[in-house]
Amino acid sequence: MPGGEYLAFEIPGGGQGGIRRTQPTESPASLSYIRVADLDEARRRVEEAGATVVLARVDAPGMGSFFWFKIPGGPILACWQDEPPRDSATGRTR
Repeated sequence: MPGGEYLAFEIPGGGQGGIRRTQPTESPASLSYIRVADLDEARRRVEEAGATVVLARVDAPGMGSFFWFKIPGGPILACWQDEPPRDSATGRTR
C-alpha cells in the first residue's frame, strides 16, 4: 500500500477494519465506514440529505471503492462498496 503497511482484520460476525500508521502531516484519527451495495446511489442519498462529499470516489483495486462525506454539524464518515468477486479462472466479475 502506498505510504506504508495497512493491517486489515475481520471479527466473528462479519465486522471488518484496518489500521495504519499516521503520516508525518496527519493527526491521529479514526473514520467510520458504512458498507453499501451501490456507491453511486449512496452518494446521491447523502447529498440529498445535506451532507457534503469531501473526498470523491476512490477505487482500491482488488478491494472496493469509497468516498468520504461530512454531515452538517457532524463528523466525516465514509461509504464503502466491496469490489464484486471475480471468477478465479477467467478473472471476470461474477
